[in-house]
Amino acid sequence: MRSWALAGVAAAAALAGAADYAVDGLTETATARVRAVVEKPAAEFAMPAWAPGDYQIFNYGEKVLSLSAKLRGEPVAAVKAGANRWTFPQGADEVDYLVTQSGGNFSPNLRVRPGEIFISGPGVFGAFAGDETNRQRLTRVTLDGAPTRPVMPLPRDDAGAWFARDYDHFIDSPIAASSLMQLLQFEAGGKPHEVAIYGRIAEGAVAEPFDPVIRPIVEQTKAIFGELPYERYVFFADIQGGFGGLEHQDSCRLTLGRLSPRGAEDFIAHEFFHTFNVKRIRERPLGPFDYTKPSPVETLWWLEGVTDYYAGVVNVRGGLKTRDAFARELTRLRGQLSRSPNAAVTSARESSLRVWERRGSQGYGISYYAKGKIIGWLLDLAIRQETNGAKSLDDVMRALYQETKSGPGYEPSRIRELCVEVGGEALGPVYDRAVNEPGDIPIDPYLAAFGLDEAQTPPRLKWPEALPWDNSPEHPAAALHCH
Repeated sequence: MRSWALAGVAAAAALAGAADYAVDGLTETATARVRAVVEKPAAEFAMPAWAPGDYQIFNYGEKVLSLSAKLRGEPVAAVKAGANRWTFPQGADEVDYLVTQSGGNFSPNLRVRPGEIFISGPGVFGAFAGDETNRQRLTRVTLDGAPTRPVMPLPRDDAGAWFARDYDHFIDSPIAASSLMQLLQFEAGGKPHEVAIYGRIAEGAVAEPFDPVIRPIVEQTKAIFGELPYERYVFFADIQGGFGGLEHQDSCRLTLGRLSPRGAEDFIAHEFFHTFNVKRIRERPLGPFDYTKPSPVETLWWLEGVTDYYAGVVNVRGGLKTRDAFARELTRLRGQLSRSPNAAVTSARESSLRVWERRGSQGYGISYYAKGKIIGWLLDLAIRQETNGAKSLDDVMRALYQETKSGPGYEPSRIRELCVEVGGEALGPVYDRAVNEPGDIPIDPYLAAFGLDEAQTPPRLKWPEALPWDNSPEHPAAALHCH
């Protein structure tokens, strides 16, 4: 194991009143060495058992190959006290540990190879007990001892360290450094955005522009909520990186097959929409997090499935997808669900709660992505019909965002309450049938009312000309969601 010094970190931590971390990727062993220092000694250090967005226990402490501790510069005993915990009988203010590569369901947590390191925090950074709400700092990222130029969504302080307001924020901020990285920068919605392109890139290859795809996604999402809740956003484009994609508060990681966003518009829109729906609009157990045990929630169908619905919505509004293409997509998915024996016995609520029992996004045999996407379509159509086009599901989204963006998450019943407040009493039974009961989603009456002719091949839409189904400023609440 490579030996390397962390000169001055303890002093910096004392001055800043924060936990300080430094990490060195070791390509020969595909591991990383991490050192963490705090001002106030603690009796315990722990790694997360799971990661936000990955609703499964992974016990990342088991990826730690060795751990040593110090108190005021002198070695002290570190006792392994469980899958993810170490205790210090004398107390400790510094730990040094080696962690191996790992991955969750949707993202690698640590990947180290020649010229590149990628870090997703939960599988790499633990926390001292009692320090989770304090400011966290990352002083440096090296690869085989050599400095790197990492990209991450965190800002930097006067000393040049990257900092986060607390541990949740810190481990929700990925880090990528690569000798072949391409960094694209542009403005969208009045805020700076970056696309950090890395992974399996041939030397000399040039990425296509990403902003013609990302800019309309950002701007149409902003139009729904009225603001962008970050100062800077990073899209991590991991070329042929595997796993899929994962949302973070001010960034997202995306596996792309090539140096182009084309063909991945829905994927990009889905992960970006999570900036609001999941990261700010969230059920109570999803922040602040308890990383020690499962945190079941009832509304993953909303947080993931309705997000998938809105991925199509913003792409149609942004001109990246046609109305008819979206109608065909939704109709095809609805047909698949209607033929699924699992959908006939599992409700969207139950699927959400039981996802911890299986790897991936299946809760008791049914995808809450798929069922939630069609429920989003239903609720949007129902609200529009009951209000004669004056309101839409946008109004529910906006209300949830305003209630949760800077406070605790919502109670599961709040989504139903808001649907009724926005769309009227008729929305209550529609919601109950679609969300809480198994079986087919009751969307047929609304499809007929809004002119979806499913008998045609492909299905086409016949929109009432009397209603303002555009996205113009004169009719923001009645904006077309492209059903």
